[in-house]
Amino acid sequence: MISGIFRFLSGTVTVSLKGKHIEKFINQCIKENVYIWNIKYNNIDNISYFTTSHIYYMQLRNIAKKTNCTIRVINKKGIPFFLHKNREKMGIIIGVIPFFIMLYFLSMFVWNIEITGINTINSYDILDKLEEYGIYQGALMKNIDTQSVKRQSFSTISELSWIAVNKEGSNIVIELTERDIEPELIDKTIVTNLKAACDGQIVSMNIRKGNKEVAIGDAVIKGQLLVSGIIDSELTNTVRVTRADGEIFAKTKHSLNATVLLQNKIYVPTGNYISKKEFNIFTIKFPITISKNPDFKTKIKTNTKYLLLNQNTLPISIKEDKYEEYIEKEITFDIQKANDVALQKLSLLEAFAYNNIKVDKKELKITETPLGITITADYSCIENIVEEIEIPIKQNTD
Repeated sequence: MISGIFRFLSGTVTVSLKGKHIEKFINQCIKENVYIWNIKYNNIDNISYFTTSHIYYMQLRNIAKKTNCTIRVINKKGIPFFLHKNREKMGIIIGVIPFFIMLYFLSMFVWNIEITGINTINSYDILDKLEEYGIYQGALMKNIDTQSVKRQSFSTISELSWIAVNKEGSNIVIELTERDIEPELIDKTIVTNLKAACDGQIVSMNIRKGNKEVAIGDAVIKGQLLVSGIIDSELTNTVRVTRADGEIFAKTKHSLNATVLLQNKIYVPTGNYISKKEFNIFTIKFPITISKNPDFKTKIKTNTKYLLLNQNTLPISIKEDKYEEYIEKEITFDIQKANDVALQKLSLLEAFAYNNIKVDKKELKITETPLGITITADYSCIENIVEEIEIPIKQNTD
């Protein structure tokens, strides 16, 4: 194999030899240390075929003249003939060779990490764990033990039911299946009461366990006992305990307010910016532009462009951080504009505060002052006001 590689690098020619003194020609080659191989002889046409290094070709022509033979080139192979044929494209060839050498070197490292099968697990948490196990962009492929990574993942990531770690070229492909989340089991051994989480007037009840302490139409206050987990039976003169369970819906009242000033300060872009670029190979960074940090208020925008090869992302990128200048500007709202902004703020607060509550009625109150406007919203709601409170029970050890 080594001799074949050497012959390809030095170049070989296959020739035909015709004449009456072929044996004399071969003896002269041996005498002059000209190495020939793959010798074949055709008795019918009295022609010999053989292969030799291209460096001996001119010497073979001289030997052929001495022995009264005719020599002709049939085939040429090897790097020297390829370079000669493409001598006008030598610049491209010279550039391609180091490119492929670099590509081979880069192929020894991890370029990308692909994770499939994720539904609820955060992919960044998986990547952090993989980095602990030695899998990260730029890691040496031969140092990655896929079976070891698989075992460690199972032992530390409880959400997994199955995982496969595969090497595909310069990529690491992680295939996983998440574990089915088991429903939370209700501990029936503890004893609880149901109390009111807020003030309200009861409109409906669905009590499954416990002793009911209130009735429909009753007004209750926050912290009042609604359902007791201690059941006292007058018929049997016994007391038993349970975990109270049920829903109690009540009419409740809540309020929110949003204030907007007439004079406000905002930051607006000036159009000026400072750009910083860097060239990245794996985790190694090389600055392209060198500039001072901005001395003005900025907002950073980052743009990263990766090099692609056959639609595969290479671990080579150019990252640009653009520092845009912002200045403080004072704006003035009129009453209508301030009212509109206040309503928007109120709607946002309402969406977060009463997402799971039925709003039965809403009343707005607008208060104007020299500084701005305040909108107060009073809500009439219907909601489940039950709050489960555990009752500490002392176990009898006698």
